[in-house]
Amino acid sequence: MKLNAIFTVLLSAAAVHAATFTGSLQFTPTLDDTDGIYATGPNWAGNTITMSWTVTNEDASHPGYDWRYSYEFNIGAKKTALSHIIIETSPSFTRADIIGIAGAALECVELQKVQSGNPDMPSDVYGLRFSPNSETLDAQFSFFSDRAPVWGDFFAKGGHGDIAYNRGLTAQDCDPASAPGNGSFQNHILRPDKSSCVVPLPAASWAGMVLGIAMAAVRIIHRRRLA
Repeated sequence: MKLNAIFTVLLSAAAVHAATFTGSLQFTPTLDDTDGIYATGPNWAGNTITMSWTVTNEDASHPGYDWRYSYEFNIGAKKTALSHIIIETSPSFTRADIIGIAGAALECVELQKVQSGNPDMPSDVYGLRFSPNSETLDAQFSFFSDRAPVWGDFFAKGGHGDIAYNRGLTAQDCDPASAPGNGSFQNHILRPDKSSCVVPLPAASWAGMVLGIAMAAVRIIHRRRLA
């Protein structure tokens, strides 16, 4: 096999390496400050609240939009239900970067400001604002994006002053730069941002192995030519 063919096969294999990340954050009234979520309001402050996510590039049903983001916001047994939820993105994110929305309606993609619609949100957040398709205490929604996962924030609002958000939201402009992985990192969630060509952490070591094999192939071919 020629050298350029070896590189093509190896690098193509690295590019299609699949990845799936899962994680969750929770608010429990009895724990409060040790939780990953801050919640308040007449209903949510006394309730167990969970925000969980699954991010994968193993669903090939939307070519070009390689990453599927699935979220579940569970309020438990006490009303009020979810009014809307904001998922952070970078300011360069537009509606063209998201398709295949299920379980919720995308209201807007813009700077979400601290105002009557987002009471007590720690600061403005640029991102996606979704509203559930029906009144529910267990909101599940998903979408496809051409942007790969990075760590970020969310903000959720119910009725009567009920709100919840990840505690990492209080550290604005300081979202972790660490590679995506399972679980949560510094009380952040996974959300879309960078180009989908970025290779996630589980593939990094594998890609390093591919590079090592390629370099070994180069040395072998070079020795054969000298022989």
